[in-house]
Amino acid sequence: MGIGISSKKKHKRFGDTSQTLRTTAMIDVIFLLLIFFLLTANFRPTEDFLPILLPEGQFSSFGQVEPLVFKIKDTANGCLIDIEDYGQIVFESDKPDEFAKAIKDVIAESGRVVSDPVQLAFEDDVVWQKQVEVYNVLYGIGVEDITFELTSVSLD
Repeated sequence: MGIGISSKKKHKRFGDTSQTLRTTAMIDVIFLLLIFFLLTANFRPTEDFLPILLPEGQFSSFGQVEPLVFKIKDTANGCLIDIEDYGQIVFESDKPDEFAKAIKDVIAESGRVVSDPVQLAFEDDVVWQKQVEVYNVLYGIGVEDITFELTSVSLD
């Protein structure tokens, strides 16, 4: 019988050593950091709220100015322009300067500026040439927000 070599080797079990992670101190530190950040945080106010007062008058929705509506009828020499709440102006094709002065007076009288929108509503019998002349005079005095009223066209 020879030297006794045992086939059984002694293995260390990994579960035998009981080492635990002490988390009590770590939890205390985490709570202290949480309290510190909550007390020193600078919370921003909501960005979509600004306390403002809007003036009463020509505003239909937030910050949008209602257009000044020109209702335009055909005459022999030019057009008759009915401006809501401001009366009528005669536009003669050979006197565009008088029309421009009258429009400037209406804009000043109404408390508007030339950057405010203008809507042109032509009757069906107003020829294209007169429409262009009215548009050109308005654009010439600085009115750039000019729209045309949409009308329905019957295809009978």
